[in-house]
Amino acid sequence: MQSTKSYDIFKKFPGNRSHTESVVFTLMESIKEHNLLSERPIMVNEQMEVIDGQHRLEAAKRLGIPIYYTINKKLKPHDIILLNTQHNWNLENYLQYWANEQVEDYVKLKNYVQTSGISFKILMRILMQDKSRNRYEEFKKGNYKFPGEEEITKVTQHIENAKVIVEYIRAKTGNEYPQLFTPTFYKWLIIFLSHPSVDFNTFMHKLPYRIELLRPCASGKEYLEIFRIIYNFRSQKPIDFKEYETKE
Repeated sequence: MQSTKSYDIFKKFPGNRSHTESVVFTLMESIKEHNLLSERPIMVNEQMEVIDGQHRLEAAKRLGIPIYYTINKKLKPHDIILLNTQHNWNLENYLQYWANEQVEDYVKLKNYVQTSGISFKILMRILMQDKSRNRYEEFKKGNYKFPGEEEITKVTQHIENAKVIVEYIRAKTGNEYPQLFTPTFYKWLIIFLSHPSVDFNTFMHKLPYRIELLRPCASGKEYLEIFRIIYNFRSQKPIDFKEYETKE
């Protein structure tokens, strides 16, 4: 283990996520109270790229105190994932990592996120809703497969249809309930439209008759129930969402 105040000798590993200000601030306060950096040195590879400990490095740099580090010559590029699973990487962090590694399906997904205008979380909820239980673990491992042209065309259409519905509601209500149009509402509207039993034109036809039902909700399940009631208005064959997974 070594220590230094020459912070510029360290490099950011290409696949690592950017540091989070709140985490750096918390670490700085903790270090001021009791400096334990020597007990947990940061880990770098032979190129001095930080594999584990970028927040500790940033905190030490801002405080102007020595950072302790170890050089591990056996580290492989993908070891950064194993080291960071304990630090709450989210799916977007994994997307960034594998896209930086030029894994084709992740590059496609990243490009689609940037061009669709929809948040990554919403897209993942839609794209992976019918996959197996371990789909997120496979995503983390770099095994995600971007949908084929037919499926992604459907997803794009659901997104566009959701925009049409939101604009219609705004026009009809005079934007009386602006708090309704939150990312949560938008997310569950797209999820509803992506359900195999739902037809966009049918929903648009029924919407004027029960538009007063729309309201801000605390959960996705509540939104889906409202959409279902609207969709089933005067329907002889109402759809049933009991089999539909509604994870928040």
